[in-house]
Amino acid sequence: MKHKCLGVFLAFLFVLLFIISFTLYNLKTTLGNPNFYTKELLKSNFYSLAEQNIPKIFEQNLQGMGGSQELAAAAKDTFKADWLKNQIEKNITNFFSWFYGRTQNLEITLSFSEFKDNYFKEVEIKYDTLPVCTSKNISENPIELTCRQKGVTFLQFKENIIKEINQTPDAKVFLDDFTFNAPLSPFLLSGPGNIINWVFYISTGLIFLILVLIIIMSRNSLRSLFRWVGIPLIIPSFLLLSFSIVGRFLIQFIPSISSFTHSGYPFSPVDYSTGISQLLDSLIRNIFLDLANRKLIETILIFGLALVLIIVSFFFKKKDEIIIPKT
Repeated sequence: MKHKCLGVFLAFLFVLLFIISFTLYNLKTTLGNPNFYTKELLKSNFYSLAEQNIPKIFEQNLQGMGGSQELAAAAKDTFKADWLKNQIEKNITNFFSWFYGRTQNLEITLSFSEFKDNYFKEVEIKYDTLPVCTSKNISENPIELTCRQKGVTFLQFKENIIKEINQTPDAKVFLDDFTFNAPLSPFLLSGPGNIINWVFYISTGLIFLILVLIIIMSRNSLRSLFRWVGIPLIIPSFLLLSFSIVGRFLIQFIPSISSFTHSGYPFSPVDYSTGISQLLDSLIRNIFLDLANRKLIETILIFGLALVLIIVSFFFKKKDEIIIPKT
């Protein structure tokens, strides 16, 4: 191949651009794709596990507080697999609409009105059986159902508790629809996902342009043609394959969430992590496994193609050239 210095420079650019393009392609088709998350959630049986564990998390986190049983029962009646699936998939769609610039605002919404209704149904069952409050058992906490005020009906109690909780922002979200709304940054008017798309398209276009230039420069020699295409392809694919193999091996050492203590959070019971661990460990592990397996398969195929091109190049003699018939 003539102009070997130029060929080396083009090969170096090809390696850098290929790594960028391949990484962004995997990002676009996995973590940057809403369908990836919906499939992973279903594959990990996330919604059924959540339905089983959320009431336990409520009960453990509020253990010892009056009203914890009612909150846990309301959570059990509300946070069913279908409800969770609808809420999560809706917000995944909302997030990626913002991420790819189809909407200007990032909007995350969760409907807790059904939870509120179920909670008060549970309270109503218990309310009339509570003893009348005295100076000893009265509590300032509105959800500590240890007693009832004399002469206060359940409807009056309900109005009072809603009024008190509405004054507490952290508790208010559980009695209404929670909405998070953030405008798109002026620096990301087209959406952050579109920036990734443009970088991917530009790097991929430059890769094909470099391949065309390499093919043109080595067109008179089949040996050079196969080798100068194979070598720039095998270097990045080998690097990516090595990282994929190492990453696939390290996944088995990902610690369980339950292995972390709550030493920094003295108000959270130690058992609180158990439900979270059962809920998220399988999901996180499956996501990492699918990412690693997908990348491993793709890099093996690309590395194999590059290796074949290099091996084929040895079947041609160094001086052999393509004979172009004269017209």
